[in-house]
Amino acid sequence: MLKYEFLLGHKQSEAILNINQAYGEGTIEKSVASRWFSKFRNGNMEVKDKIRSGRPREIDREAVVNAAEDHPSMNTRMLAEDFDYHHSEVEKILHEAGLSFISGFI
Repeated sequence: MLKYEFLLGHKQSEAILNINQAYGEGTIEKSVASRWFSKFRNGNMEVKDKIRSGRPREIDREAVVNAAEDHPSMNTRMLAEDFDYHHSEVEKILHEAGLSFISGFI
């Protein structure tokens, strides 16, 4: 939305007002708009997130649950290593699937 407002030639304050009027007060904050407008003014029009360490990735929840059911001797850290994901997310997935009662998972 900010890129669209920028391309229309709107000022940052005008963009914030337009977006908050359309989507509700507090949808966009001044600090966020400032950061994006600065990028756009510097010629960086890319709006997609860059992959970086620590950024959450999509995980195949069904595959995690299936692996846990197929290999009940594996613990969450082992599963996390297999899926290259943090063990706390694996614990959360298994808990939501009702597998928290299985020994060795949580």
